[in-house]
Amino acid sequence: MLLLGVGVNWRNFGGRLLGNVGAVALNQALAMPGGGAEEPRAFAQAVTWLAQGVDLAPASPTRSRLLTLLGTAWQKQGQPDTAAIYWRQLPDPVPYLHLWGDHYGAESAYGAAAGWYQQAVDLAPAEAYNHYLLGLAQQKAGRLAAAQASFLAAQARLPDDRLAQSDLLFQLANVSLLLAEPDWADVLAQLDRAIALDDFGSDLFVPAQTHYLRGEALRALTRYEEAAAAYEQAFTVLPGHYLAYVRLGNLAAGPLRDLAYAETLFQAAIAIDAARVPAYLGLGDVYERTSRPEAAAAVYQTVLQLQPDNARAAGRLRILLPPAPAGDGE
Repeated sequence: MLLLGVGVNWRNFGGRLLGNVGAVALNQALAMPGGGAEEPRAFAQAVTWLAQGVDLAPASPTRSRLLTLLGTAWQKQGQPDTAAIYWRQLPDPVPYLHLWGDHYGAESAYGAAAGWYQQAVDLAPAEAYNHYLLGLAQQKAGRLAAAQASFLAAQARLPDDRLAQSDLLFQLANVSLLLAEPDWADVLAQLDRAIALDDFGSDLFVPAQTHYLRGEALRALTRYEEAAAAYEQAFTVLPGHYLAYVRLGNLAAGPLRDLAYAETLFQAAIAIDAARVPAYLGLGDVYERTSRPEAAAAVYQTVLQLQPDNARAAGRLRILLPPAPAGDGE
């Protein structure tokens, strides 16, 4: 037994020693200018030492550290599949998979981010948070049906203390709205439940956007008065919610038939962001319908300054400011 213990200790010592040598060599290799013949050889030698260290240090903190180094090394060499082999050998690899998913998400490489979150789902399918992160990446990558399925999978695995139910419901409704044929009643039910739960956290955008999306669903269901109240709630929660003012302005100018209120709303939106076009277009329409053609023309000219190819503003200006007729003899 004594000899066995000595053998194990020597193996762990050897693993630590090779790991330290490999770690130093890896840092040196990664610091070399890329493209030279020396850099690949140095990298290969470093990972060889690290791998030998892993073999000599089974089931120990040293082994976990070396596996992390190996995974990071291959990841930085642009070989994520090889890196994943080492991440997956860690006692708890999921946080590292999240780390790389977050890294690629921050670089807007959402397909790559989804790949890392999918690995987390594969390793820990019972954790709602893994499905939620995967859904976010899939949504940003434009894979809407897959994102919806991931959010539903997350919902089926609640509770999860890393995940606010209201935020999950908001994300599920948001992706459902983007599908070709949204189920508006179902979307509305999800948003109503999110608001009832009211566990959004400190970020005001998500609850405000939830009310805004609720307005979108109600408008699609032609429940205009309720939609108006939802839009108003959105900019009550977040006074800078530009689109809530514009959408409510469009409702006021249309089905609600309140042009004075519409004018106020469009002007409020312009005060929030004077570089965006939708509120100007709505305001120009209100000016035309209230017999103020000069004011409408000025608004459309502003639109063309911001967006020279805006066909609607150009068309209205041709009507409001027709070219003067040529004089006789010209």
